[in-house]
Amino acid sequence: MTVFFFTDIEGSTEKWEKYRDQMSGVLNRHDEIMRETIGRHGGCIVKHTGDGIFAVFEAGDPIQCVIDLQKQFFKEPWGAVKEVRVRMALHAGEAEKRGD
Repeated sequence: MTVFFFTDIEGSTEKWEKYRDQMSGVLNRHDEIMRETIGRHGGCIVKHTGDGIFAVFEAGDPIQCVIDLQKQFFKEPWGAVKEVRVRMALHAGEAEKRGD
């Protein structure tokens, strides 16, 4: 069964307004953490949605991935931005793969 994984950064619009110079680096680090952790747990990023990610797990351990991501985002030193909270959702269901 396919598991769909969706995320977005909580309050990102306000963070961009307040920390304009820092948020580009924060978003780059966010993307690095996501890419490494999702891949390590058997998922594949399908699409970036600005400050969010859409990924698919056709195998692997998506629940442990979410747990590990939340721990990493909590521990990461974000500098002036202080914290980056990321909302995450998993949805499992049958899906038909079309193209890549």
